[in-house]
Amino acid sequence: MSSLIWYLHEFARLEWIKNFLFAKTKPVPTPPRFRDFPVVVEGCTECKACVTICPVPEAITLSHVDEKPTPVINVGRCIRCHQCINVCKFGALVRKEIAVSAN
Repeated sequence: MSSLIWYLHEFARLEWIKNFLFAKTKPVPTPPRFRDFPVVVEGCTECKACVTICPVPEAITLSHVDEKPTPVINVGRCIRCHQCINVCKFGALVRKEIAVSAN
């Protein structure tokens, strides 16, 4: 019982609580092999090949923006396998590096 009281006394100190709640770490650098999320560009023909090949349900959905079919990437579900990019014949989905270099 005395050891429990000692632990409570140690962890109930205001300094420890401040350090615990407001701890900051350095940001982790992004490794060069990291795959980012696919980027959607113009050219979707609504063939649904990207939706079919995706291994995660509802990671890619098709919506109509300005009456044009557009793939929408759900970043909460996407596992960044890039199979959708490989299967897209019309170039509607590209890697982020390619989209950035094109601009």
